Amino acid sequence: MKQLRVIRKTELNHMSYGQRRVFAQTLGLYRSACGYIGNVVLAHWDSLEALSFAKKRINAVEALIHKTTNNPDPEYPDFDRLYYKFPSYLRRAAISYAIGQVSSYQTRLAAWEMEKHAAMSDGKRFRKKPPRLSFETNAFPVLYRGQSYKQDGCRVQIKVFIRHTWDWVTVGIPQRDLRSLIKAAADPSLGKMESPTLVYAFHRYCLYFPFQVKTGKFGKLPPDEQIILGVDLGINHGAVCSAVDARGYVHSRAFDPFEKERWAIECVLTRIRVIQRKSGPQRLSRLYTKLACLKDNYVRQLARWIVNQAVSHHAYGIVLEHLGRMKGRGRHRDRIHHWCKCRIRDFVKSMALRAHIRVFLINPRNTSALAYDGSGKVIRDMSDFSKCTFQTGKRYDCDLSASYNIAARYFLRAMKKSMSSEAWTRLRAEIPELGKRTACTLSTLWKLAEVS
Repeated sequence: MKQLRVIRKTELNHMSYGQRRVFAQTLGLYRSACGYIGNVVLAHWDSLEALSFAKKRINAVEALIHKTTNNPDPEYPDFDRLYYKFPSYLRRAAISYAIGQVSSYQTRLAAWEMEKHAAMSDGKRFRKKPPRLSFETNAFPVLYRGQSYKQDGCRVQIKVFIRHTWDWVTVGIPQRDLRSLIKAAADPSLGKMESPTLVYAFHRYCLYFPFQVKTGKFGKLPPDEQIILGVDLGINHGAVCSAVDARGYVHSRAFDPFEKERWAIECVLTRIRVIQRKSGPQRLSRLYTKLACLKDNYVRQLARWIVNQAVSHHAYGIVLEHLGRMKGRGRHRDRIHHWCKCRIRDFVKSMALRAHIRVFLINPRNTSALAYDGSGKVIRDMSDFSKCTFQTGKRYDCDLSASYNIAARYFLRAMKKSMSSEAWTRLRAEIPELGKRTACTLSTLWKLAEVS
């Protein structure tokens, strides 16, 4: 059974300048230890890779760097001298982190070498850079309860490196974060709360509490019995959802209600542009921090709303567009840059997994450019890009039409997989549009339902 990790973040407050300096020193010491251990793991990776269990790898690396009664002469004795009184639980956490980084690096390096060999064998230029190995970029210490972390209400004690030793420091957490943490711990859908991780992000020290959520298996339904939620992500409308079945019948359609959130983000972007135009380059960290918080709140609310729409309509899956890098001009460049389409997709995936709902991706080409009724390309309004005119003169919402086409393309792909090649070839003879899926619309699904 798969497990999904859910994170609850609590900010650390009531910290003096000296305590912030101590936390920074502790974090730097831990990252330095990860770098030292990572180089040892990389040097002995051939022998470590042969070990089948993760615990055996950790014990083998620990025997190389740590001196004990049973191991009086380690191969790397400098570790105990450089990191005096380094806690055993942090040492094992650093070893586990280093092994994971080296294992990921070796996998990515092997894939890069195979890709390079295939390109050079075909006489092509290969300009892709090799993967990089870094041990100190994203290394954050895990605080085990009772050993390096104690909590009493809003007061938190954390063991840090202070005055050349490891001792306890008391800090606080906000009431809002404490309430959120208590609510998450009491949530029956979430599993047991695990040990937190000390993270430094956005000029703040935080504790990340992970919860393991057990997820069941996805149900299996034939395409004829499925209801799919087609979602069109956009800038004017954050998301437009349409619940469609295999015969092309639209059960429901909905526009997201988060206009105030988008307006708040646009206000901050406008303020940044005005200040930069009047005063030139300067420090705008506070505005960018506010913008990041607004975007994070908007992404989470929008993703939750999409999943709730799928749950309310008993949808088998959610279909999204596989959107890549996009460009814009003028003020639209900033709006596209801060769109957060990939984050919305990732949040929808994680939230839908908890609800036992699948997430599918389709090619976004021509989903908005073609009318859902098969009349051809649409003509968008220059004043309001979300509105369009069909070739028949019909006025319609362009994002809503795109959501129909997105759901239809999923059903066409699913039906093709469920049929034999001979049966699909006969259908292509009757419906020529099936030859190119990027030219298919909801009307193509209607024709397919009539024929079959």
